[in-house]
Amino acid sequence: MLQNLALVKAQYSSLTNENGGIVDDLLIYCIEENKVYMLVVNASNIEKDWEWIMRHNTNAVEMR
Repeated sequence: MLQNLALVKAQYSSLTNENGGIVDDLLIYCIEENKVYMLVVNASNIEKDWEWIMRHNTNAVEMR
């Protein structure tokens, strides 16, 4: 869980679809506790992953 992710430490995880299947794997870094996270996705899937994350950003989280 992200609340257990220490500052500037990585956690291996995955993006899952609505059925629990894997869209892609990624690394999550906590840059600022409970505020700023960095996702590192596979370069070959960056567009696909970005589109998926944008479509599912239901809380209007600032992304760049």
